[in-house]
Amino acid sequence: KHVNQHNVGLLDNVDAFTATPNISLLLGDTFSESGVAVERVLEWAQFDNVHAIVGPAFSSEALPVSYVAGALSLPVLSYGATSGSLTVGHPFFSRVVPTDATYARALAKLVQSFGWQKIGILYIDDDFGGSMLREFGAAAGKLNIEIAVAVHFEYANMQSLSDAMSSLCHAMVRTIIVVTHENSLEDIARIADSAGLIGDGVTWLLGNPNVEPTTVADLSGSQELNRMFSGWIGLLRSNRTQIFSTLLSRLKPTDVDFESIPISEEELSQMPRIGACPTCGFAYDAVWTLAFAAARMQHADYRNGSALNQAIRQVRFKGVSGTVALDSKTGDTLAEERLFHVVNWAIEHDAESGLLGRRLIAQLDVSQGFLAKNESGPQWSDGSIGWTAPEDWQCGTGSIFNHNNRTCEVCPAGSFANKDTDKCELCGLGSVA
Repeated sequence: KHVNQHNVGLLDNVDAFTATPNISLLLGDTFSESGVAVERVLEWAQFDNVHAIVGPAFSSEALPVSYVAGALSLPVLSYGATSGSLTVGHPFFSRVVPTDATYARALAKLVQSFGWQKIGILYIDDDFGGSMLREFGAAAGKLNIEIAVAVHFEYANMQSLSDAMSSLCHAMVRTIIVVTHENSLEDIARIADSAGLIGDGVTWLLGNPNVEPTTVADLSGSQELNRMFSGWIGLLRSNRTQIFSTLLSRLKPTDVDFESIPISEEELSQMPRIGACPTCGFAYDAVWTLAFAAARMQHADYRNGSALNQAIRQVRFKGVSGTVALDSKTGDTLAEERLFHVVNWAIEHDAESGLLGRRLIAQLDVSQGFLAKNESGPQWSDGSIGWTAPEDWQCGTGSIFNHNNRTCEVCPAGSFANKDTDKCELCGLGSVA
């Protein structure tokens, strides 16, 4: 609607223009299924007036969509697909969102800044999960962070998720990074709770900046989920707050065509509570990128997919998500992310409802670590508050707690676990462990 009205009010330092043709919108819900996403592309390919695709949001859908659309010379511009697998070999795919590599470096720096040296990873078995595992592994290795165990699970497969939790329990790690999508988060929390991995000194870190536990807890209406998510820690893009404040303060209900988008005015008004959609700003900028590309072509034949694709990668402007500039060869965004907000989810004890809230506790630079920290520190799963994570002393028989690695370690043969000194000590003469 803003594009067709030539309303650049939400963009910075962009002059009004009138050369852009009207953009018609066709919505296709993928239902988070790559097969459905491909079907939508094939349906649209039958129409002469479909010249480009904005989306999809998930890497697992973007990969097959990119292959099919590329064969049809149909440009794809994503606002949420972050996998590094999409950088090479996808000539008609571009994106305005940074790749997994940037977030993985920030996440590794967060682990190092807390002083943790050994962690476990639980990741979803799709392209996004595999990409994040590779990128984090590379970043963690440079910082001497050991990945004690990395286990995957299949989406909506409860047995697979239970088996993964058992592996995490067996590894006895106390810091776990979870790489998943929002639609799996409730199942993860409930099964982790059943496995004894919620509380008791276990710290969960979110490996996806687009996942919002507050939203999951609110939509479920479960007080139990509030407890399970309390103490979790994650990273948000530093421009995310700016995106939300810009869109929600300046985007009025009268600016929204509720007949064209699957959201009600009531849901829009509730976005400040649930955090809005993490990719809103990128999606908004993706549409404007397409508009500016069309204007650059000056009414040329938009059915020339190669020319439109090239024009998309030449666009430069300051959007609501920051600077929009794409690599002319790969289509990846050139915008560099260095600053992130460190956030902590905790039950709002001062609120009568006891809802789960999100607290900003620090700023993080991907090279320097913490730039600024609040005085109190995060609230951990056991309710304690401070910059030192609580340590679980209840390791199994014959094991001690390693404070540096935050893991339970089995004492070697011929020694026993002295719980008073938290050390493995040799058995005395005439005794056995």
